[in-house]
Amino acid sequence: MKVGKLIRNILLSLGALFVLIIAFIFFMFDASNKFADEHSAFIESYLTDFSVNWSTADVHSRTTNQLLSKMNEANARATIARFNVLGKLQRIEDLKIMNYFTGTSEVTGQIHLKAYYEGGLSLVKIVIIVNDDKVQVGGLHIKPIKELVPIVKVNEV
Repeated sequence: MKVGKLIRNILLSLGALFVLIIAFIFFMFDASNKFADEHSAFIESYLTDFSVNWSTADVHSRTTNQLLSKMNEANARATIARFNVLGKLQRIEDLKIMNYFTGTSEVTGQIHLKAYYEGGLSLVKIVIIVNDDKVQVGGLHIKPIKELVPIVKVNEV
């Protein structure tokens, strides 16, 4: 009799644990979807401001120090300069949260989206970091659908 009661208690405990895990998964799914929705205006504003001059100075306060240091490297500056041919951002669509992490002091989400610029469509991956109610971009990858034409100045060989 005691063995049967022990097995019953173990199964009940495992069932309760399973229900808690499922509830946690639904909570995280809901939180991650809300994260993308809550930060869509920030993302659009950031990409719009960045595309005006394609300069980090325009988005300096909304970019993490780590990303700014990478963006100020010579290779990154050259790549960013090539984005001038894309022109200004027109609109964004299809925001999808791909990765979501919540910690004790920071929430991070990687969002993929389509960005329509004057010069065409680009696929964008952007990492948003929320820390102490401060929202910043911690990663940015812009992949134009059509190849960028190299920028050559008139008197340059």
